[in-house]
Amino acid sequence: MKKQVNIRDLTFEEIETFIAHLGKEKFRARQIMKWVYQFDVNSFAEMTTLSRDLRLHLSEVACLTSPEIVKIEASKDGTKKVLLRLQDGLHIESVLIPGKNHWTACLSTQAGCAMGCRFCFTGTMGLKRNLLPSEIAGQLTTLKYQTPEGHNVKNIVLMGMGEPLANYDNTLKAVRIMTSDAGLGLSHRKVTISTCGLAPKIVQLGKDICVNLAISRRRLTFEYILMAGVNDSPQDAEKVAILLKNLHCKLNLILFNEFPGSEFKTPTPEAVASFQQVLLNHNYTTIIRASRGSDILAACGQLSGQSC
Repeated sequence: MKKQVNIRDLTFEEIETFIAHLGKEKFRARQIMKWVYQFDVNSFAEMTTLSRDLRLHLSEVACLTSPEIVKIEASKDGTKKVLLRLQDGLHIESVLIPGKNHWTACLSTQAGCAMGCRFCFTGTMGLKRNLLPSEIAGQLTTLKYQTPEGHNVKNIVLMGMGEPLANYDNTLKAVRIMTSDAGLGLSHRKVTISTCGLAPKIVQLGKDICVNLAISRRRLTFEYILMAGVNDSPQDAEKVAILLKNLHCKLNLILFNEFPGSEFKTPTPEAVASFQQVLLNHNYTTIIRASRGSDILAACGQLSGQSC
């Protein structure tokens, strides 16, 4: 039996091609995409602007699946961590972060991660598999329609489990689905992709799509652009300033967030302030990022997708 196509894995252009192969008019693609992303239907039978024959045909050759919520945990600071189950039984996590007048959704792009960063809970798990576009964009759809906060999500950060640029094609397709006017309608300016520094993919990303880019660095030479945390000494801050000389950028200092079995400890506020001051002295905009949701293991580097 031929495997059904998950419509949620397809961009608008791919849905057009799919519909054309069924011998139907391309304008049906926009109708289908709006039903899926703007009305959150879970069956083709609900797409009443389509003919009965087309709905029956689609139900035979295609499907509509997305992640399912298993559990939601609330932090004392208002952050929500959402455990999601995928169709094959794997689990991932998304995070809802409160702002002044909106929420930010932190989405995962892989189940686990292959980067192996010792200071990251996800990195200690190894890579289980890449997420499909339906599982990346599907996190946002699920949050949008199945949580009270979802309707007010204005910003998306691909900073959850996994390295987005190591799952490049699926991440790119998910962003295109989320920013399509027939899809979730997000502004490209409201989407940020975080990478540990896969340089060739960064260059390619700039050619393929316009989004915000966040680069997390560990080593202080261009030969090693890998995610992790630099030491908190002023000498390391001086190295950062030298490395970034003549580059226009903003620096976010993210404190290490401890997790079960971690071999590292969070630096003291005094050490972080000293590190920041060196960078400020070099005229870099440098912000100490407040960790959100660390009490429920929802902060940066704490996600694991554990189901219990």
